[in-house]
Amino acid sequence: MLIYGTKEAHIGLDEFLVKWPSCETNSWADVQVVAKYLHIYWLPLFPYSKEAHVVCKKCGLARYGRSFDTDLVSNYREIKYKFRYPWYTYIGVAAVTLFVMSIIIRVILE
Repeated sequence: MLIYGTKEAHIGLDEFLVKWPSCETNSWADVQVVAKYLHIYWLPLFPYSKEAHVVCKKCGLARYGRSFDTDLVSNYREIKYKFRYPWYTYIGVAAVTLFVMSIIIRVILE
């Protein structure tokens, strides 16, 4: 039986100025950024997206699953390095790379 799926990893929480359709203004909001990644047998393979859970401080409207990009936050290019994918979400990629490299080295040395 193969156990696989997706999981979320908390990246960070901060407060940003966000344009809200309900308030029709730019207002401060709490933004929690999460990374989604694929896993097999609870071993993370690789991350594939970042999402933001946003709560407006003015009207209280909450939005979950918004993409974390320039549409959400105007200064995205300045802050994107603050919300990088966690290192452990790349364990699967590292394991597969090491396995392939060990096979290549074994073939070369024989």
